[in-house]
Amino acid sequence: MAEDITELAKVMGFKEYGLIGHSFGAFVALQHGVDFPGLAKYIVIVSGASSGKEIQEFLNSNFSKIPLQLRERVQQAQIGLQESNSKEEFLDAWGEYTSFYFAYPTDEEKLSDFNKQTREINVRFDVLSYCQNNNYGFYDVSKKLDKVKSSVLLLAGEQDNICSLKGHKYMNEKIPNARLVIFKTGHMIFAENNTKFLEEVRTFIKE
Repeated sequence: MAEDITELAKVMGFKEYGLIGHSFGAFVALQHGVDFPGLAKYIVIVSGASSGKEIQEFLNSNFSKIPLQLRERVQQAQIGLQESNSKEEFLDAWGEYTSFYFAYPTDEEKLSDFNKQTREINVRFDVLSYCQNNNYGFYDVSKKLDKVKSSVLLLAGEQDNICSLKGHKYMNEKIPNARLVIFKTGHMIFAENNTKFLEEVRTFIKE
């Protein structure tokens, strides 16, 4: 997928382009930055990580700390994500799983609104199910971050249950031209604090 970005840019005739990726999209954007240094003018990493192992270790250490009610809800949803055989099944499970993505205690009204909107997007549930089932083990750029030549903005939620603040600080240290901004949110920064999210991204792009 990181290579697809390069091919798409060629087909579209873009002389320069930037990338903004959230969660799995952040992995693709960062992989592109490593594999094709400097081709993207800028890269915005939103709630990302530098390896699948890092995510799994953080999830394992963090999961037992969250409230029991939320933990049980997420466990059932995770089974649904892994066993989904259609887009509808995936989105039903995803709607429950996203409660883990927001800062706790979850704003149920905001969560419901978010899930209604995401049902309208074109989700490759087969790709996401594969990633869930394989714990993102195929992804690891943690030792190659110095190869990134693009300007990078890292946006991290201090209450993120998926991608750790420690991991974002590591990326900020290892990527040559990076800047880290920390939000008082969970994994869904753009939904939890949309105003500040847009301000930070717009400012960065104009720099």
